[in-house]
Amino acid sequence: YEMRISDWSSDVCSSDLVVSQSRYRRGGEKENFLFYPIKKEKIKEVQDLINKKELKGFVWGNDNGVFFVEDKCENLRQIVVDLISEADCLTVSTERLKEIYSAYNPNIFVLPNSIDFNLWDNLKKPRVRKDGKVVIGWAGGYTHYDDLKTMWPAMQEILKRNPHVEFHYMNLRADFLENHPQCKFIPGVSMEEYPQRLALNNFDIAIAPVEKNSFNKGKSNLKWLEYSALKIPTVATDWQTYDCIYHKEDGFLAGSTKDWIKYLQLLIDKPALRKLIGNNAYERVKRDFNMEINARLWDEAYKDIYARSLTNHIS
Repeated sequence: YEMRISDWSSDVCSSDLVVSQSRYRRGGEKENFLFYPIKKEKIKEVQDLINKKELKGFVWGNDNGVFFVEDKCENLRQIVVDLISEADCLTVSTERLKEIYSAYNPNIFVLPNSIDFNLWDNLKKPRVRKDGKVVIGWAGGYTHYDDLKTMWPAMQEILKRNPHVEFHYMNLRADFLENHPQCKFIPGVSMEEYPQRLALNNFDIAIAPVEKNSFNKGKSNLKWLEYSALKIPTVATDWQTYDCIYHKEDGFLAGSTKDWIKYLQLLIDKPALRKLIGNNAYERVKRDFNMEINARLWDEAYKDIYARSLTNHIS
């Protein structure tokens, strides 16, 4: 992917605002229009915290699910700093990201991740499982390797206790799961196909583990939102990433290996509880994280940015 001024459509060139999503690649290339001298209000969307010195590496992958970690990512951090500093405005998904990136750009709006229920409510439903199995599931990208590994001791114990339970993991091919007979890898799909693929995975229970580190301080509650949109009950790490969850009402928060085992086993043993927690989570997300409702936040932010641009041009 390379962007050049000559490649831009007339729609982009005639627009009042231009929005760019994060797109970085190994090698340090700056693949972003913000480095071109265009006379537009440039809005940068940032979803991750990758400028902190505590981040010692960055995970990359390819279509085969292979991953590796670079030991040095200072160049990547500098790219991010340059991008957000040159933008006229940033939009981020969490207050923590706003707090961190305000050191580089004072014009930041928080636009929380939200669910488009017009899409998620109309997905093809999976068949009702009749084989007696209970499937615990997880879906995530390559940067979540260490997150997944944090709860592996608990998952090993759960699988040992429950021969009828399987753990299905999607997209990230984690080496420590590869040879376990009760673990199943599900290949990743495109973003357009992802909601339907996630639905058809037919998870009975979902997990959302996060390692407690600086990078994850900027992560949002997106996994819980997506699982909840499918009425799948979630057990998540008891940390700021998932402080939106009402413990034992619309999800479970696990603060230790003992907690992970306790709450997973509870959901395995009680199908009615799985249904209750899943339905509660669905109703909560539909009320508080609904894109049809929250779209006004984008509308208000972009109108504000455009109004500022007019003021700046006049002055």
